[in-house]
This record gives sequence, structure tokens and C-alpha cells, in this order.
Amino acid sequence: MAILFYLYGPFWVIWLVSFLPVSQLGSSGASVASHLVLQGIALFFSSAILLLCLRPATALLEIGGPGIRLFKRVLFVTYPERLIPWADIGRILIQRPLGKTDLRSFSLCLLMANSAQKALIIPLGNLEKEQTREGLAQALQEHAKYATIEPGTLETLQPSRNLSFTEIWLDALSAAPGRERLTPIQLDTVLNERYRCVKRLGGGGQATAYLATDLQEPSQSVVLKETILPVYADLHTRRKSLEKFHEEAFALESVKNAGIVRYLNSFVEDHRAYLVLEHIEGTTLRTKIQANGILSENAAVKYALSMCEILSVLHDKNPPLIHRDFTPDNLMLRANGALVLIDFAVAISSTEGGDEAAGKIAYMAPEQFKGSSTVLTDIYSAGCSIHYILTGQDPEPLTESHPKQIVPSLSDAIDRIIAKATCAEATNRYQSISELQKELVGLKDT
Repeated sequence: MAILFYLYGPFWVIWLVSFLPVSQLGSSGASVASHLVLQGIALFFSSAILLLCLRPATALLEIGGPGIRLFKRVLFVTYPERLIPWADIGRILIQRPLGKTDLRSFSLCLLMANSAQKALIIPLGNLEKEQTREGLAQALQEHAKYATIEPGTLETLQPSRNLSFTEIWLDALSAAPGRERLTPIQLDTVLNERYRCVKRLGGGGQATAYLATDLQEPSQSVVLKETILPVYADLHTRRKSLEKFHEEAFALESVKNAGIVRYLNSFVEDHRAYLVLEHIEGTTLRTKIQANGILSENAAVKYALSMCEILSVLHDKNPPLIHRDFTPDNLMLRANGALVLIDFAVAISSTEGGDEAAGKIAYMAPEQFKGSSTVLTDIYSAGCSIHYILTGQDPEPLTESHPKQIVPSLSDAIDRIIAKATCAEATNRYQSISELQKELVGLKDT
């Protein structure tokens, strides 16, 4: 029986036992009972094998210079499929089932350049380890140079961001609020059983920042950015509020650079959402200018180049990340003088478009008021920020800035650069942050 089971499969054994005449086994009760036992054993093994076949199998990948190979596991046997050379891959994208938001239901689809070749589809739920997904993303970026990678594909493969929207949503609605809506956090309050509030740093609009101590790492101070969630609004409004919080956390976590504040954690407690960020010892660029006066042209150019480097990190992402609120208030200076971008409350992916105006009016590009934002929007804001550190004055909203009109000693070159960066018509601006950076480097070298 075992040999037949192994060679011909469980269903053939069931058939054999089912149709084997009882008379051949003898007419005794023992023979009939043996017949039924054999049928039961065959049915049991068939069901077990069927369950093993239907279970999600771990996808094993072999990734290297020559190409990518998928290994499939059937029962207890692993066998390789054909090797797919990188040059044969024409398009890479993530397939998302309609109505599904769980990453495990997504699949990575590699479409071949030759349409006659079969596409390779890898369910992400079968890639159990985050390191496997991350390694796959790096390999695609490194080797699949001739393939078109759809926006958001590589980001989807990155390790989980410890941001479960479902958990955040359920936590936010699970209980009535314990504090009055606008009551600030009391000092020494411990949030998330981990962060002890030390003092209030400031706030504006719906957000308030607190300095806190991480009880798991007592030597580390962090900043808690608190956003009050709507309590009595309808479900749609509350959901939109949480989505906005989630997008800011996602944007912060997706970029890792010394020029961008480091995201550490996020949680929801008592109908308030919290981002946990690194604590930066320093002041904002606006505070520095207000306290010490405007910068010289050479010093301003150095800061302007730092702004370009920060925006390059965001705009070089695939798809580009648009900050939409790039201002002296959101640029902090570390103790060593390095600039750090700190607020991503209205940042969006370039694929999202943005359907509402966001940012500070004096630094908003004209197209933002129409609900349209591109990388050129950030270039406009960067030009306005450079104008501020040169003049100490916010630029006139929706106009082309000319700092030389306020500070006549400035060179014609810097005035021309800022005027082009802040041109009302987007097509007449620098078309990439690297173009602006190149002009500023040329100005620095003269």
C-alpha cells in the first residue's frame, strides 16, 4: 500500500481500494473490516496530502548576476524553475487584488520583454522573511537596469515599517477618550508604556511637540509629535485623519538620511496619534535668522546647497516624494550647523497628486492652490527659503522673488537664480533640483 501510495498517488489508491471486490478479500467479517480500514487509511492520507498541497509554500529565490530563479516546493520536494536572465525582464510591478490592503495578498510580477514568454509571479505572502524581500528589491534595482520598474514597487518590497494601519485604526476607536480634547500632556506622563514626557516644546494647528525620555533607552531623548484625532466626527472623517497620520509616518520612515529627521516609532493612544522622532539639539533656520540677522551671500549659498541635497534625497526616490512645506520653519540646525528637515505632515508621493492646497502661503507655489504638486513645487519653496535667509523677510506670495530689491548688495547672479526658482510658471523654473544645485555650485566657485 505504501509503495502504491508513493508511486501512484493517494487518489489511485482510493480508487483501487474502493473498486476492489470484497469477494477477493474473502467473505469473512474480518476481510470486510480490513477492506473498510484500507479505504479509511487511503482517505486519511489523501486528505493530508491535499492539505499539504494547498498550504502556502515558501518561495525560495536564487538571485545573482546571471538572473533570477524561483524554486518551488511540492510536498517535501524542492525543485528549481528555469533561470530568467535580467535582460529578459521588460517590466516589473506589484499586483494588488481589488479591495485587498494586506501586503501578503500582493504579488511581484516580472513581465518578460518577449511577450511570448510566461511572466514570473511571486506572491509576497510566500516570501516569509523581510530580508528576502529587501534583498530582492536591491537585486532588482542593481541588475534589472533595462526593465521598467513601476512606481512604488521597490518601496513595497522594503521591510515592514512597523505601521499597521488596521491596528492603528482599531486602537483609535477601541475606547472613549480619557482626556478633554485640548488638554495637554501632563509632565511625567508615560505614553505607550515607554515614553515619559519631560516638557512641551511647542505646537501649532493640530500638532504639538513634546520632549520625552525613552524608558527602554533612558539615555535617549525623543520628540513626540502629537496629533489630535477627531472624536465625534463621522467614520469617514476619522478615517481620513488617520490616513493622513499614517502617510506622514510612512514618508518619514521611507527616507533615511542625516539631513532628514529620523523616524523611530508611531502609536495611537487616547484618540491621539504620536510620531516618535529623534531629538535634535538646535534651532530652526527662521529662529537663527531672527536672532542673528540675515546671512552673507556666501553663507546663504552653503545653506542653499544643503537644501538641494535634502530635496535630492526625496526627489530621487521612486516615485519621488514631494515635501510641499519646505520652509525655514521646518529646517533645523544641528549643533554642528547641519540642516535637517523635520516635518512631513503634508508630504506626498508624486503618484498621489494631492487634491488640496497645503503648506505656508508665502512659500507655496501657485500650482499648489490648484491642488497640483510636483517636484517643481519643492523647488519653488526652496527658492523662497533662500530668499528668506538672504533678506530676513518672507517672500510675497505667488510672485517671482527678487531678493536684490530688498538687499541691493546681493549679486545679480543670486537674484537671477532665485527668480528662476520662484517663477510663477512651473515650466520656466529649474526642472530638477540638480539644475538648481548646479547653478549654486557655479555661483560658489566664482
